Amino acid sequence: MKLFLASNSIYCLENIESLLDKPFSETHVIFVPTASVPSQDRSYMQADLDNWHRLWFLVEVVCFDQIGCIDEYILEKLEQADIIYFSWWNTFFLLDRIKKVWFDKIASRLLKDWTILAWSSAWAVIMWPNVYPAHHVDDQTVVNNTNFSWLDIIDNFIIPHADLPVLQDKLDLIKKECEILWIKYTILKENEYIIIDNFAKRI
Repeated sequence: MKLFLASNSIYCLENIESLLDKPFSETHVIFVPTASVPSQDRSYMQADLDNWHRLWFLVEVVCFDQIGCIDEYILEKLEQADIIYFSWWNTFFLLDRIKKVWFDKIASRLLKDWTILAWSSAWAVIMWPNVYPAHHVDDQTVVNNTNFSWLDIIDNFIIPHADLPVLQDKLDLIKKECEILWIKYTILKENEYIIIDNFAKRI
């Protein structure tokens, strides 16, 4: 299992090198911009994508909001990719679309095949069993009948952007809710990240 969980990958993406056995210029990346679909301003997502190109990764964009399900053609792309990266914005929208295309059914298999799953910002919380505390930051009304359960791969709720003053009040609410619910959490500043390589964690 290989995971790269970042607060803002623009500040630390180079560090994903420790999970790779080839140069960036030979590394195939599936870039998933789905979480940004509800946002009117997608410049942050474009900056995220530009950063992957800047480092010379071989990038292909696949938006889960534009497909009905993961068919054999898309599945082959995912299986052949070295990295599947989920860019940022609304956690609940991304979660909803991931389930609608059945990505959650194949994620564990991809991890066993040593595909690297990489996430930025709030999407890192999706590795936790339940993303409900994220409602303090993200609008959960962008989808109907939200199911908060997810992969249950790590045992810490990731709280990103810890050093952004504009989010402090909302992040404090997430911390309080995690403490009330006895949820372990890990705080990440903008330039911080977590790497999990076959259950060996490096922060």
